[in-house]
Amino acid sequence: MADTFSTLRYSHIERVYGKNNTGVTLEFDDGTTIEGTDCSQCWIDTAALDQIVTISGSGPQYQTTVWRFLYTEQSDDTGELNNTVRMGYWKRIFNPSDKTQWIDVPITFRVLIEWSSGFRWQSMMWQFDNTAQNTIRNTGVRRVYHYDIDDQYMTNLPTEDAPNAKPRPPRDPATYIQAIIDTGSVIEKGQYLDVEVVTRWATFGEARGEWHGKEVYTQGQGTYYVPGHSGDPLMNVPLVPDPNQPPG
Repeated sequence: MADTFSTLRYSHIERVYGKNNTGVTLEFDDGTTIEGTDCSQCWIDTAALDQIVTISGSGPQYQTTVWRFLYTEQSDDTGELNNTVRMGYWKRIFNPSDKTQWIDVPITFRVLIEWSSGFRWQSMMWQFDNTAQNTIRNTGVRRVYHYDIDDQYMTNLPTEDAPNAKPRPPRDPATYIQAIIDTGSVIEKGQYLDVEVVTRWATFGEARGEWHGKEVYTQGQGTYYVPGHSGDPLMNVPLVPDPNQPPG
């Protein structure tokens, strides 16, 4: 048995830059290798999730729950993201036009959830199964094209005192989209990434019981979530019907 919740989401923009990978050699499982090149001026704008609002029921059973996510990651040299509120790993994104360039993007797979306070305080870990073997969730593909944003809408621009500063786009998604529009940027259909997005997922509780004198744990009732678009303009980008087709 499972309940279905609708969700609203809010996010902010984080620009992730590449590194100078000159001299770095990647070796793949099939024995092939790639020699890296300078990708310090390469970047990917990502949407970092700030808040999910889950809505369930109606009438007297109507309930709203707000889930807020904190960002205090500290990266280390092992390629993992570890701290007290979340754990993650790096997802390597290659330049579709030049495999010698890549950017490592942080992916969260475990996050600490806390609610209430005082004697009612509780916490638990949410763990996300990001593997292809996860058949419980449904996903789709959004094709994200490259657009330019004029410097007047950017922050952290290089200066004489900070010549190596990395420009940052607007954090607010609506402001970010408006900056693209005001720049008059023309879509570059040759530069794009196909991004997997979750369209339906489930969480399952844990049921504790006893079997022949031994304590056992079984999967409890599941709750299915369907993301809503309201509040996050980035979710209005349509899904790609067939990502295997070339961009039109």
